[in-house]
Amino acid sequence: MKLTVLSIAIRAVPEAFIMIWLGLRLMSIKFDMKNLIYAALLQGAVNFAVRTFLPLNFGVHTLILLFPYLVIIYALLHLDIGQTINVALCSGIASGISELITNPLIGLFGTSMEALENSTALQLLYGLPSLMIMLAIGWLGGNYMDNIRKRRIIKDKHIPEEVRYERR
Repeated sequence: MKLTVLSIAIRAVPEAFIMIWLGLRLMSIKFDMKNLIYAALLQGAVNFAVRTFLPLNFGVHTLILLFPYLVIIYALLHLDIGQTINVALCSGIASGISELITNPLIGLFGTSMEALENSTALQLLYGLPSLMIMLAIGWLGGNYMDNIRKRRIIKDKHIPEEVRYERR
């Protein structure tokens, strides 16, 4: 699917932002918003380059974009490699879930893949539900994970310190 400059500005950069934010949120990793914006802009540009200059079948670009995604998160957000991989896994799983939910919309509304590939407006329209689902996963999942971590911290405070260290 080729991207236009409009679809980069309206879809690819926000999608990169949401995907990175979602992974960071689910992992409860603190981040600098400025670095997150830079990472999203760079990932959007890489996404544009790969989709524009490499004529690939649908879905293959995702595998190619994984390596730059990892490098961008590692370099710009200053995470260690384990955190970077976890952020990418969380983002990828959430993206997969949102695509599984929204892809039936294409068939439901009778839109062909050719029409979708040739229309920027349709690409943007069909991409919005996916972005909204990823936002919901990040917000709800992040709040859930924060609650779990808070309960674990509160629970650990009631355990004597010497026992706490023996468990680990």
